[in-house]
Amino acid sequence: MNVYSIPGVRYACESDIQQILSLMESYVASGVLLPRSAADILKNLPATWVSEESGKITGTISLVDYGNNLFEARAFVVKPEYQKKGTGKALVQEVIHYLNAKKKSLNQNVTLFALTYVPEFFKQFGLSIVSKEKFPQKIFDVCQYCKKADNCQEVAVELII
Repeated sequence: MNVYSIPGVRYACESDIQQILSLMESYVASGVLLPRSAADILKNLPATWVSEESGKITGTISLVDYGNNLFEARAFVVKPEYQKKGTGKALVQEVIHYLNAKKKSLNQNVTLFALTYVPEFFKQFGLSIVSKEKFPQKIFDVCQYCKKADNCQEVAVELII
């Protein structure tokens, strides 16, 4: 459990899976996210956070550990009516706080990266634009299955913590 937590942001639990899937539906339909199954979400649940208001999930973000202190922020979505209201910011801050604690426990730097259509959003947290080729693990693990792989418009951003 988090020692520190931003109000309204918490670790996801199994009972959140259906709401997370529903939240992702429109993003998957528009091609912003790759489809995920309930089993995929369950597998990554220990590294998934949600924001909620009145018991309803308003946003979600997952952290994928690629080893060697490399972590990807993935499946980051916010309900449209909660965008530009601090929900996304709170989720990213929670991930960065988690990685700061990880850095202290490892006594080594850690790297956070994301592939995004909104790099300007991530810049406010200190992430910088870098080449996607810097993350062959991601390309091998996920990007090869994307129908946009040959014409990807996502931008890679990273933060060394």
